[in-house]
Amino acid sequence: GGLLSSIQANASVSVGNTHEIDIIVDEIDPSDGMSGFSFNLKFDPTIVTITAKNFNSYMLAGGFEIAPPPIPNTTGNLRIDAAWIGGNVSGEGVLVRFDIECIADGTSPLDVADDIGGDGIPDILDGVNFGAPIPVLNAIDGSITCTSDADSDGVPDITDNCPDWPNAS
Repeated sequence: GGLLSSIQANASVSVGNTHEIDIIVDEIDPSDGMSGFSFNLKFDPTIVTITAKNFNSYMLAGGFEIAPPPIPNTTGNLRIDAAWIGGNVSGEGVLVRFDIECIADGTSPLDVADDIGGDGIPDILDGVNFGAPIPVLNAIDGSITCTSDADSDGVPDITDNCPDWPNAS
C-alpha cells in the first residue's frame, strides 16, 4: 500500500504570489514497484490558479505524461496521469510539483482525489503487475489560504500594523 499526500499541506500565501505544492508518495514497497500514477487535484478556481506543474524531475524522471492538461488551469479540477517504463520505483518521493497562484482572498481546498475506479482514492500503478492498482491506504488533502497584502511587505493586511506602507511588522 501507499500514502499519497500534499507536502506543505496547509499554506498561507499573499494574493498575487505563487506557492509550490508537492504531491508525495510514501511506502511504495519494492515488491510492488510503481510504474505510474493518476489523480485529480481539486481546488477553488475563484481563489487559486495552477500556473505550472513538473513531474519529470522527481520519482518518475524520464517518464511521460498522458494527455497533459492545459496550464494555467482555472477549472478547479486538474487531472494528472503519468507513466514510467524504465523499471520499478519504490520508497518515498515527490510525484509532481505544482505552482499555485493566489488570485483572491479566501481558502481553497487542495483535494487529491480519485481518477480511476470511482473509489474516492487516487491511484498508484503497480510496476510488477503491469499497471494493476496498488492500494493507496490514505490520501491526505491540504489547503491554501490566500490573503491580501496591499503594501507587498509579506505581512497579510489583516495582521499588518500599517497595511498601506511596507514595513516588517
